Amino acid sequence: MYIRNDATNSIPEHLPLPGNMALTVTLSENFSGIKTQDELNQSYFGKVMVAFGKSWSPNPDKPPFFCDMPFEFEGDELIVHTEVLKKWHANMPLYMIDKYLKTYRR
Repeated sequence: MYIRNDATNSIPEHLPLPGNMALTVTLSENFSGIKTQDELNQSYFGKVMVAFGKSWSPNPDKPPFFCDMPFEFEGDELIVHTEVLKKWHANMPLYMIDKYLKTYRR
């Protein structure tokens, strides 16, 4: 698999996938072939990805699921949509810990 950053159109030296984001890439690979609601209904993980997408990166101009995904595949290439990935990171509780740690300790 080749990895390409959508913003720079280059292969990043390091893919920013701490923690469970590596799992998200695997789920994205399985999701990449799903193009219709009927196909989505056949896939538990596809529904999870669309639920995250609709919650964290909605896009009313992108049918059929009306959301942006942080990753997509073009052949063997994994395309990382960095702006979408930033939105997903901002909404995942795991990544919020550092931001709010001082508040939690009070």
